[in-house]
Amino acid sequence: MTLTKELPTVLHTPRLTLRLADPDNPSDCQKIIQIYNDPHSSIGGNARVGINTPADVHAKHAKHGPRQEFCTKAVAPRGLFHLTFLKTSEDDGGEGELIGFIGLSFRPEMPYPDLGFALFKPFQGQGYASEAGRRALSFWTDDVGVKEIFCGALEGNERSLATAKRIGFVEVGGFDVEFGEVGSGEVVRKRAVAVVLPGMRWREFDEGGRRVVIRPTVGVETEGQRRGEIRVS
Repeated sequence: MTLTKELPTVLHTPRLTLRLADPDNPSDCQKIIQIYNDPHSSIGGNARVGINTPADVHAKHAKHGPRQEFCTKAVAPRGLFHLTFLKTSEDDGGEGELIGFIGLSFRPEMPYPDLGFALFKPFQGQGYASEAGRRALSFWTDDVGVKEIFCGALEGNERSLATAKRIGFVEVGGFDVEFGEVGSGEVVRKRAVAVVLPGMRWREFDEGGRRVVIRPTVGVETEGQRRGEIRVS
């Protein structure tokens, strides 16, 4: 089947404008870098994920960008982040102040594509994440045709978990996530809660009865590493 559906690059909600970021646009790359490096945007718990230059943004897209086998209704878009802006004061649907992003990553180590969101601190706690997340989720499911999506929230991150549930996900179990390179002596393991779209199945244990462990493929630096508390063996 030939997929010819044209995807919207700009989405709207009552208060927000979401635009699919172009990884070849230097300005968009800088916005993504700014969000990833904000200490209050709650990405990856207290770990840095190595997104510091435009080349890192390109590498992120190359590793985790939309994969066609998941996109059943349209050609896979080039971008994975929806940059999220306040609507302009004239309420014309244009881009106002940048508040964060909603991203769908197609990471090979994850069982399904995973939705993540990050907002600058002044815009947290006002319902923006739910509003943007709900609209971005409908883009990926209804327009692109991605049928199975999950979210992961580190234990204790009740705000992210509540947001995921508000936009339609249901809690089904958990998994362990390891930050750092295996065998380096720098690995930190944390527990995470898994939420999925209704009707999806989640396997918390493999066929040998071992708990699922996910190791992100983008290099990360833990808080302990930054403080010098974790040494390389």
